[in-house]
Amino acid sequence: HTPSSPRPTPVQVVEEEDIKSGYSIKLNFSPNPFFANEHLSKTLSYSDDGALAFRASEIEWKPLAEDAGSRGTDEQGGRKRPR
Repeated sequence: HTPSSPRPTPVQVVEEEDIKSGYSIKLNFSPNPFFANEHLSKTLSYSDDGALAFRASEIEWKPLAEDAGSRGTDEQGGRKRPR
């Protein structure tokens, strides 16, 4: 039996005072077997010259559970995505 993927509760979009300055996207999660975060966010902002910058929450991954299968690894034992 493989645990189901975490599903976010409603997504929040929080605008800066001046929407042209940027915004944040916030995701809230129920407890799950994959990561410890209850909240994840990504903030996008624009500088005066129009360059886009972003910050994102760091995901607090939980250790692999024996019944989670090969989540996060490929057939050769390596990681699917770099962190």
